[in-house]
Amino acid sequence: MIEDEEVVMVFDYPDFDALSCIDFPLQEVDIKPYIDPKKRVLLFSSHSHPDHFNPKVKEIVREIRNSRFIFSDGVFDFFPDYTKGIENKCHPMKPGDCIDIEGTKIEAMPSTDIGLSFFIEHKGIHLFFPGDLALWLWDGLDKDTKREISETFNGIIQEIKKKRTDILFVVAEPSLREIGWGGAVDAVKCVMPDLTIPIHLHQQLSWIYKFKQALPPGVEVFSYRKSGDYLDWEKQQDQRQ
Repeated sequence: MIEDEEVVMVFDYPDFDALSCIDFPLQEVDIKPYIDPKKRVLLFSSHSHPDHFNPKVKEIVREIRNSRFIFSDGVFDFFPDYTKGIENKCHPMKPGDCIDIEGTKIEAMPSTDIGLSFFIEHKGIHLFFPGDLALWLWDGLDKDTKREISETFNGIIQEIKKKRTDILFVVAEPSLREIGWGGAVDAVKCVMPDLTIPIHLHQQLSWIYKFKQALPPGVEVFSYRKSGDYLDWEKQQDQRQ
């Protein structure tokens, strides 16, 4: 979640019930107490995997007057009537789409899995949320598939570097730690954001320390330890060339 004095952004709120049924349990967190309904609320879902999409988001969108739901149009493949009753608050997107919600600019970018990644410009701050964008170079994939994944990943990282990303979420997948954390380390080294936020840790939050050790000295990482932890952050003057 990202929040300032005007806006709350919630990214990829997971479906805890669905995850418990596939032996992928996460400690359930009710997101509602963390959302200030007096602010403009933007809820994002990069794709339909249950660790990134919760159908209950619809209830939040319905209850909060000034709220919007920004999501991959691939969600409709599994939930074809999902936006019924809240159509005017929903923004299904595909790669290349751009929208402007009251001055917050959102660009849908590709992923190396299903769905999207998001590049967001808000009040002069550039933010990238990857969804499931990572180097998923599993053993057993053929060379062409691995090459396509690598080209997509590296192309997006180069693009967001040019856009001067300030806050960079990265998929720091523990199972990929032996191969550069699935590209997360190289992404941080390339982009050199002001703030890095690792995600996709499957609640193995102790791995954040190990991930941070793989990064260049001086890189600021949000080293959260539990749900509800927060970091006060302010953009610094950009020294990048």
